[in-house]
Amino acid sequence: MKTDFESRGAYRVLARRLLERAEGFDQCTAPTIDALLEDAGIARLKKNEVLMRRGEPCDCLVMLVEGALESSIASGKGRRHLLTFILPGMLVGIIPCVDGGGVVHDTVAHIPSVVLKIPAEVVRRQRAIDPMLHIAFEVQLASRSRRLYDKVADGMLHSLRERLAQQLVEFVESFGLQRGKEWTIALRLPQSDLADLLGAARQSVNNELRGLEDGGLIRIEHSHIDVLDLGQLRAECSSMTCGP
Repeated sequence: MKTDFESRGAYRVLARRLLERAEGFDQCTAPTIDALLEDAGIARLKKNEVLMRRGEPCDCLVMLVEGALESSIASGKGRRHLLTFILPGMLVGIIPCVDGGGVVHDTVAHIPSVVLKIPAEVVRRQRAIDPMLHIAFEVQLASRSRRLYDKVADGMLHSLRERLAQQLVEFVESFGLQRGKEWTIALRLPQSDLADLLGAARQSVNNELRGLEDGGLIRIEHSHIDVLDLGQLRAECSSMTCGP
């Protein structure tokens, strides 16, 4: 059995590989990556553990190494909008590291997760040294803006069924485990989370899920979803940007 020290060492190796492949950061020099990682720490998060709270100061740039995080915004009345799931290799805290302001989303561990924390002062120091790190941040922000614009457009132009099908295809691509012709989404997906993610009523999402299940496209069991016909599920969202 690996000791905690050995596990952390293995996670640092994995973190380096992920950071070197991250959008924009793949153009940074090895010395810049070394400098970012030198004072970075590995942290483990329990399920539902809060990583960042909206509006709070941000003292680090975070990259997910293993697991899955939820990014959301909650109202004062307790209503929540789930914006996205953060997957291994994705970064949190880009905007605060650029403008020095507070965190823009709540970020919570959806399942037990491992993150790399790079101190914000280290990031700012390296951005002053290496112009490619400026470009890395610009690429990250541009990519996020495109996804945001696409999401807004999808909400106005496409039906809930199409958007649900697209989301399930994306989950297959990120968390899918293939068993023959079927795919199991290896992520617990309560209907309340899907409703938050799609900005729809839970009952409406339930109706669309049942429609896909009745059509033989998916199978639902205790907050887990199996995709039985990935090709047909892609066809449901063929008018959208829906998988390769």
